[in-house]
Parts: sequence; C-alpha cells; structure tokens
Amino acid sequence: MKGYLFATLLTMSLLHAGPAVAADEHPHAHESAPQLSLNDGQKWVADKHTADSVASMRSAVAASPAKAPAAPVTDLRALGTQLQEQLQTLIRGCTMTGAAHDQLHTWITLLAPEIQALIKTEQPATGHATLEKISGLLASFDQHFAPAPQPE
Repeated sequence: MKGYLFATLLTMSLLHAGPAVAADEHPHAHESAPQLSLNDGQKWVADKHTADSVASMRSAVAASPAKAPAAPVTDLRALGTQLQEQLQTLIRGCTMTGAAHDQLHTWITLLAPEIQALIKTEQPATGHATLEKISGLLASFDQHFAPAPQPE
C-alpha cells in the first residue's frame, strides 16, 4: 500500500511540476478535487506515526519565520522543503490500512501540491497565500482523523 501511495504522490509531484495549462484547455478541468469524508460521522483512526508526523508539520509551520508577513521567499521555500521532508517521513512510516488509509491518501493529495507550490514560490504574497492553504489543510487533519488510543 505504501508503494501505491508513494507512486501516486510522485506522479502528482511530476504533474504539478509540468507546464501550466489553462483550466479550459485541460481535458479533466471539470472534475472536482478529492473530498475528505468522515467514517459514518466519526473521525478516522490515524496511526501514531501519522498523527505525530502531522503534529511535527504543524510545529514546523508555527515555529517558522516564514509566517511573518514580511518573510522573504527564501524562508517560504525553506519551510516548503522542510514540510516536504516531513511528508515523506509520514508516507514512509505509515501503517494505516483500509478506508482510513484511503482518506489519508485523499488528504495527502490535497496537501502535497500545496507544499510543492510553496517550495517553488517566487512571490511573497503567493507564498503566504499557499502557506495559509497548507495551514488550513493541517488543521483539517484533526477534523477528519483522531489518533489511535495508546495502550496504558
């Protein structure tokens, strides 16, 4: 399952890195973005590694000088690179399976292109807007996933 997730993310990254295409030129522009859902009204259970990885990503954003309104593009790109490394760590260590894993995959497919955009940002305003999207996606994790109970 990890191989599938990695291959999908790699493909998405390569597609995202390709030439820009206007929405009306793209053959699938009418398709909607993947949507997260709950597990019959309940949060999906996330393995400890995944929950810890997301917490690390949130901490990186909170501690980054890139959050400052006057942050230079270099700070934004550096944060993007750090988040990409943390996302790869999340993917490599994930043990989730089934529908919960599928929902995690959906969440990652929303997050990964934003991280790539932050890495490649050329304008502070664009980078800050992307960072806001990333922050929102990191917050949405807790709306859809709960850490697995730990044995006492």
